[in-house]
Amino acid sequence: YYLIGGSSGHGKTTVGDYMYPLNAWLDAKVKGRKIKIFYLSFEVSKQDKEARWCSYFIYLATGLSIPVDYLLGRIEGNHLTEDELLIVAEAWKHTQEFLQDVSILDTSVGPTMIYETMITYYKKSDMGTLKFRPTEAEKKEGKRGRLVGYTDTTEAFQTTDVFLIIDHLKLVATEDGLDMKQTMDRIS
Repeated sequence: YYLIGGSSGHGKTTVGDYMYPLNAWLDAKVKGRKIKIFYLSFEVSKQDKEARWCSYFIYLATGLSIPVDYLLGRIEGNHLTEDELLIVAEAWKHTQEFLQDVSILDTSVGPTMIYETMITYYKKSDMGTLKFRPTEAEKKEGKRGRLVGYTDTTEAFQTTDVFLIIDHLKLVATEDGLDMKQTMDRIS
């Protein structure tokens, strides 16, 4: 559980984008481990994230640093050359491979949606058993209750890394009348 804090514009997202999803993914590939990354980006769009990662793969392959705004054609009158387009196309193949293991959501959601997404993933992944403890009232209503444990029962659990990354925690949608601190506590 890591929390990176600091002033706006000082590189928290950039450090996070390279230090966590990219390095974790590259490490998993080297070690032959499966990896699933849930990336919730509440300030930077999915398109920008993908372009950022493509830029990283360009740098790894060629040593060239191609800015995201240039990649996305946002610099008026300044377009990628034919040679650069070939480099981008090759790096995009690596980016797509990376994105097979990364689910990006770039619209703000609340803690309950985040929680339910993770519950659904673990149920579908067949990596183990989730343990819930319902109250008597929840039992009567047929509800599953609070998650109280997890037992890994398969080799898949032993060979799969799962990450949840939330970029800009302050932008998580509040719910149930909670203030920001209560929302952050609920996410924890």
